[in-house]
Amino acid sequence: GLGVSATVGSFLNAKEHLVIGAPGIDTIGLVPLPLKEPPEGKPIGVGSGPMLVIEGPSGSRFGHALSTGPDFEDTTPYGELLVGFPGHDSAAWLVDPIEDASAGWDLVDDAPGFGTLVLEVPDMNDDGYGELFVGSPGSTGQSPVVLLFSGWTDEADIRFESTTQNGSEGLTALVAGRLGRDDAQHLVFGVPGYQGNGAVFVHAELPSDAGSTIVRPIETAPDTRVVNGPPESSFGRAVAVGDIDGDGTQ
Repeated sequence: GLGVSATVGSFLNAKEHLVIGAPGIDTIGLVPLPLKEPPEGKPIGVGSGPMLVIEGPSGSRFGHALSTGPDFEDTTPYGELLVGFPGHDSAAWLVDPIEDASAGWDLVDDAPGFGTLVLEVPDMNDDGYGELFVGSPGSTGQSPVVLLFSGWTDEADIRFESTTQNGSEGLTALVAGRLGRDDAQHLVFGVPGYQGNGAVFVHAELPSDAGSTIVRPIETAPDTRVVNGPPESSFGRAVAVGDIDGDGTQ
């Protein structure tokens, strides 16, 4: 399970770290950057500085998914770390993983495999906070679910639900990016089991805070663009965003 997930983040000590998830042993490791050539026979981290190890609950698959983003309150250039551990249907939001790994809280749902997908992005709904997304891919008889947490609370603002019930081919990709010439943040869902072919769903806007959890369909929400795949292609299994043609837009 070593290296199933990896990311790079700058935390409250202002130093970049490579974060590696090892869900087979319920552990993540944080290695200071830049990396240096380790002594012969020694693992990486020994030659580049001390590796910080954070352990999760036994059997939880802690570290299966990782995401870092800018500071949740946008008050510093340093961010936090979001860790998925779907063995316990949970994710942990670590406010300061370097100095105090207990600072933060667990984000929990009863959807099977919740914590398989995690994503931290800059403020999308202009409430002054970043957004945390934690999802379940769905399973036979269970639809994919993604919860949006915004603000300093473990209560979800939005619950995204899918109609797809197709085992591991439910929700497998969750990314965000500034798509199009309006440079607005968009949320992108990859659902390779959708109607047997697969599709990608692009949400252009998020509803504002209503004081309680809003349920929003992944496939049919307003202002959602749908990109369908060829027959039986599992289209949308993996998704990435970026400026491919160099025109300044993603």
